[in-house]
Amino acid sequence: MKTSDGSFHQCFNAQAIVDSKTQVIVAADVTDQAPDAEQLAPTLDQLDENLAAVGAKLAGGATLSADAGYFSADNVQITVEHGLDPHIATGRFKHSEPPAPSPRGPIPKDATPKQLMARKLKTKNGRHVYSRRKTIVEPVFGQMTTTQNARQLLLRGKDAARAQWRFSCAVHNLLKLHRNGGLNSIKTKTDADRGHHRRQRSAPTRLRDHASAFAHQLDRYLHPQPPMGVLALVTDPRS
Repeated sequence: MKTSDGSFHQCFNAQAIVDSKTQVIVAADVTDQAPDAEQLAPTLDQLDENLAAVGAKLAGGATLSADAGYFSADNVQITVEHGLDPHIATGRFKHSEPPAPSPRGPIPKDATPKQLMARKLKTKNGRHVYSRRKTIVEPVFGQMTTTQNARQLLLRGKDAARAQWRFSCAVHNLLKLHRNGGLNSIKTKTDADRGHHRRQRSAPTRLRDHASAFAHQLDRYLHPQPPMGVLALVTDPRS
């Protein structure tokens, strides 16, 4: 993969989408392409697939925060089409580009998508939403590096590297589940809520059912039957 120094290295670009409340990884992939901007659309497609797999939906007003490497006019539109409010850093403006308009006052009719996004991130709400990114996804990478030594991918080939990355993400998610009481606490809470939600499956029930299905998929990964495909990471993305 071509890196920032202009040379080619044997490495991969790992992607992850993290839930803001639970720090659970809800989508993960690995690619041999360096630009992050090209990876947003397929990762959001995977998020939609994972949501459908567990019968969940995005919460109303759900937002997506991403650094400047993901910004493009197309990615802003793609994020909106996936039901998310984009908060993507724009990076620096070139001298030849018109500056971002003030967060107050009328919006210029000829404003570019980059100008509009920069203005959005300057507003009080925009600053608040984007400032949380460093406390959502960055700690996850730090935890994986510390507890799993997951700083490097040790397998060769994109499929093998993808499997290792998703396995590390799965371990992270299982640790999050365990540290929050595991399945026993989920079952206890489900039993307590059963009398109030007999006709509608409660959120803990869905999480318990998903955890059981995820454990089954993890067992299939650890004890594969040929031919084995790469398992998609399926988590509970409710926020």
